[in-house]
Amino acid sequence: TNGSAAIRASLPASVRAKTTSSASQNTSEIIDDYRQRIAANPKKVLDDLGVANTETGYVVGTSASSSVLRAGLKPGDQVLRVNGENVGNIQSDRHLFETVVASGRARIEIQRGDQTVILSFPLD
Repeated sequence: TNGSAAIRASLPASVRAKTTSSASQNTSEIIDDYRQRIAANPKKVLDDLGVANTETGYVVGTSASSSVLRAGLKPGDQVLRVNGENVGNIQSDRHLFETVVASGRARIEIQRGDQTVILSFPLD
């Protein structure tokens, strides 16, 4: 799906090579890769995605990864909420990742200029 393709594309080249070498790679394996990366260094995950944290959410930078852009986000967008939860605190958002995964769907509320935009996609 687009969601899993976007997740796969955002992985570092070394991980992406491993994930694309197997046709059996599925979303749960990609999520497990992210789970490990987030546990090890959540700030690096944000940096790799081209996203910066602020007190009121995450801002998509001009160097956003192609997967972030394919997910529908644009440079300058501010991610305010994910699945109804405010975001912006890296440590607490690590736990939100697990909640989102368990729900099977990501619903992302962003501020784009003077508009609020909702992006929603399954994680399967």
